[in-house]
Amino acid sequence: EHGGLVRGMIAKRGGSGGATGPRGRLTSFPDGLSELPAALIASLGSRLRVGARVTTIERVSHGGFRVAIDGAPSLDAAAVIVACPSWFASPLLADLDGPLSTQVGGIPTVPVAVAHLGFARQDAEGLVGFGFLIPRGESASVLGVLLPSNIFPRRAPEGHVLATVMLGGARNPSAIQATDQTLVDTAVSAVRDLAGVRGDPRFSLVIRHARAIPQYVLGHADRLAAIDARLAGLPGLFLAGNSYRGIAINSCLAEAPSVAGSVAA
Repeated sequence: EHGGLVRGMIAKRGGSGGATGPRGRLTSFPDGLSELPAALIASLGSRLRVGARVTTIERVSHGGFRVAIDGAPSLDAAAVIVACPSWFASPLLADLDGPLSTQVGGIPTVPVAVAHLGFARQDAEGLVGFGFLIPRGESASVLGVLLPSNIFPRRAPEGHVLATVMLGGARNPSAIQATDQTLVDTAVSAVRDLAGVRGDPRFSLVIRHARAIPQYVLGHADRLAAIDARLAGLPGLFLAGNSYRGIAINSCLAEAPSVAGSVAA
């Protein structure tokens, strides 16, 4: 509607007279998001098989599906939810429905490198709030900074701050190929220039995500319509996850009851 985040915030502030920005509450778990899958594993027990790599999904004569698993017997199912990323889902669907596989595989992704930096609090007084986005004109490769230790407890030792710096993305996909030290140096330079951080980090860790963020490019809505049309001919097959109708965890959680309800129906 407005051509950019900043223009949108200015426009909304002008219309409402109040502050703009994220509404609601930022939440996590005491020991991080890994608690969520761990709790699901504990709750489902033997009904859940982990570490089992699905290789293909096929239609069987009685109307259900056969799910082939690497190194294990196949599973027959009346309904299948494919909730992995689109780039992984596409080859699973190739033998089932070629056009569907092609549409799903056409959703692009971009890589992101994440540099976690730990600073003494006295060296990082400018790292306040929950983080900030960095406009393209301010940095060629740094997308933004999150500050987990300002939001949640137990993310950094007392007297320290944890900065999570994201690099690459669509802005600079090749950034992920840089060495760990180069990525750390770039991240440190950004927080120094933009937030007045002094000194060197007491801690650093680089994590690379080769296919990190699905891109809802021009034509994505038409692609979803084509995917839904193919799925209509495959009752019992469902797609879920952040490749389609919402990138954030909240979007996936919001979608889950609808998908589960469709399976139950």
